[in-house]
Amino acid sequence: MVKYESVRIPRSLFAGQEEMLKEITYSGAPLMRQELVVNVNRTALLGKMRENLHRHRRVHKEAVDGYRVKAENLLREALLELDRDRYAKVSVVLAFPDNHEVDYKRAIALLEAGTDEVLQMTESQYACYALDEWGWMRGFAQSARFYGSGSADLLPDME
Repeated sequence: MVKYESVRIPRSLFAGQEEMLKEITYSGAPLMRQELVVNVNRTALLGKMRENLHRHRRVHKEAVDGYRVKAENLLREALLELDRDRYAKVSVVLAFPDNHEVDYKRAIALLEAGTDEVLQMTESQYACYALDEWGWMRGFAQSARFYGSGSADLLPDME
């Protein structure tokens, strides 16, 4: 049987997240990239998740507003071409901005249902729930910026 050893990581590496952090340890199998495991304050994490959801809603609404403007402009251009008797094939393709509210709501509901005040999370879970670095975030931010959402600059920089 393999024995795993806990290693303490300085809290200074997580500046600004101190209230969520209790203790950090490494976990995982040897010879593989080991993921950090952290004990997190549930109430503080819930607050952070609600803040992230609020920001997501604002960015998405601005992106939808920008989508509408771009779609209207493309349709106007297509109608002008028809008015000029230019009967080329008319096609408007514009991807509607994704909405990931359900991901936030699911995580918030799970945290609200929990009874433990201290939760253990892996590094990747912490990245999603506390730092708002979801797997879909890069595409969401690019789409929001394309449609002119000024609030998209408030999203985590995942470049």
